[in-house]
Amino acid sequence: HKTLSKGALMLKEQEERRKQLEEKAKSAKADAANAEEEGDGDKLIQQIAQQMLQSVWFQRWNSLVIAVHAFAMASDQYDATGATKLWSQTAYYVCNILFLVELLVRAASSEGFNDFWRNSFNRFELLTNIIGITGLITQEEFILLLPSIRLYRLMVYFPTLEALLMSAVASTAAILNLCLFITIVAL
Repeated sequence: HKTLSKGALMLKEQEERRKQLEEKAKSAKADAANAEEEGDGDKLIQQIAQQMLQSVWFQRWNSLVIAVHAFAMASDQYDATGATKLWSQTAYYVCNILFLVELLVRAASSEGFNDFWRNSFNRFELLTNIIGITGLITQEEFILLLPSIRLYRLMVYFPTLEALLMSAVASTAAILNLCLFITIVAL
């Protein structure tokens, strides 16, 4: 039995997740076909939305939109030319509309509002969408840049960096306890 490195283990886990997603997509297609035969329109829409969310191409499309949005934020500088500022503003609007479409697909794939709201990622995306739209309405620079937090979603393409980020998040409580201890001892 050969011991695998962390990188090889992570690649193996990603491959297993990909296979699970493919199996879920096949199952969702079968469910959609059954719903279509039965004539249940709501169930059919839900199945199609679930298929979209599980599609690798939909995930890649969303990653591309996130990257374009980040590029637009980076290029929107105070000394940028008029054309660059216009491009950035147009990209802000288009990307926010696409993020809203993604959120609507997520809502359609849920079995109701409570199911949608239970998922913390959906709540995060809803809040990020609200902030992005508020930034477009107010044109406040800080609010326009807040949705850049979506960049963390691109971590799936960097497994080692994702593992490092998860380790940092998991150790936050221990670091805060250490800081509290040092503060108490310093007093």
